[in-house]
Amino acid sequence: MHDLIHDLATVFAGEFYFSAKNHGNAPEISIKTRHLSYIAKPWHPISKLPEVGNGATHMRSFLSICLFVDYPLTRIKCDSGHFLLHLRFLRVLSFKCFTLKSLSDSIGELFHLHYLDLSFTLVVTLPESLCKLYNLQTLKLRNCIKLKMLPSRMHDLVNLRHLDIEGASCLKEMPKGFSKLKNLNFLNHYIVGKHEENGIRELGTLDSLQGSLCIAKLENINNSSEALEAKMGNKKHINILTFKWLPGSDIVDFQTSRDIFNKLQPHGDLNELSIVGYRGETFPDWLSLGCFSYGNMTKLSLSRCEKYPGVSAATLRAG
Repeated sequence: MHDLIHDLATVFAGEFYFSAKNHGNAPEISIKTRHLSYIAKPWHPISKLPEVGNGATHMRSFLSICLFVDYPLTRIKCDSGHFLLHLRFLRVLSFKCFTLKSLSDSIGELFHLHYLDLSFTLVVTLPESLCKLYNLQTLKLRNCIKLKMLPSRMHDLVNLRHLDIEGASCLKEMPKGFSKLKNLNFLNHYIVGKHEENGIRELGTLDSLQGSLCIAKLENINNSSEALEAKMGNKKHINILTFKWLPGSDIVDFQTSRDIFNKLQPHGDLNELSIVGYRGETFPDWLSLGCFSYGNMTKLSLSRCEKYPGVSAATLRAG
């Protein structure tokens, strides 16, 4: 916002808002403080973070504002559990860009939490207690490059609307029961698992998804009926779609591979489509040039389609 508007808002906020900018020690905040923001800088470690919780036990939001994502992460010298135990009324919590390697089980005590941002942290796993946060609407895990798995009972987060796992490259599959997250309207990645409970069919009930979606590890789909149950044709608010097979995955029956892909036909208003690592020898009918019916599509990208004659990488753009 404009500097003048910012100054005016700060004056009206008074003691209810505090911004810690230039020092690593705990700011001297009032017990009236409800909203605390911290500008995360790698050369300013937070050495006394627990004292923040001691000073403002009724705080509603703690936001880390990361301005330098290309720099080393902000060093955090505290036990996150001790910090969280004092902040039971938090609605918004961000540890973005902190060198946080684990999240305490006490996160499950923040029953009022609506927004949790752990982007650019070093977390490897998330505690199962996270799934007690029934009011959680937004969970950001962008570029958590060491995150290996999501909580197994994630389907209990029935009010979740936004899940960002872009760049969480170590994730191997989605947890079971994802179809129960019917309020989800943003999901940028879905990693198909090898079991029925976390396979492609779990996408079938998620018709409110919008924006961009990448579906990875499609080689884990066993048959075309599973692909049909994903109901990709009903995802009318998905504008950008990526189908992705793991490089070098073994496909025994190329006809089955084509049938599976045929059943994944997206809706006709799609704007962009990317196909990565498709192992079939021919593309499905809905993608054939002779009966191509995607009038709104502006970009079609094909890469590593090794079994299709003459196509290893290509990008077509409208206009």
